[in-house]
Amino acid sequence: MRKTLFVLLAASTVMMSGTAAQQRPAQMAGTWQVHIEHYKGRIVDEQWIMTQTGTNATGKVVVKSGMEFPIEGSIDGNKIKWKVTTRPASSPEGERFHHFIGTLNGDEIKGTLERDKHDDDGTFVAKHLK
Repeated sequence: MRKTLFVLLAASTVMMSGTAAQQRPAQMAGTWQVHIEHYKGRIVDEQWIMTQTGTNATGKVVVKSGMEFPIEGSIDGNKIKWKVTTRPASSPEGERFHHFIGTLNGDEIKGTLERDKHDDDGTFVAKHLK
């Protein structure tokens, strides 16, 4: 009986600690060097400058020309999901977004980039600058 109780206690402790670790969002604040390869062959290098409050991330994308675009999204454990507004709603062509979905592993995020019309999708790798 004591052995069974001990095993149950040990198992529940392990399960609870695993759950707690999954609930803590990864730390995304800081500057990230991002390399994007679009499926059509276009390559883009940019920086993400991120702030984080809990599971919410905001910041800006800075491209080589110096232009900046707002970025916002969420963090779930080591998963990121955010969007970059690359054209404002006031534009004659209308608002446009890039959606980034990725997974953090150490100081690197790898994932995919999707546009609303899927006309310029691709993959990305982001490295946290120290």
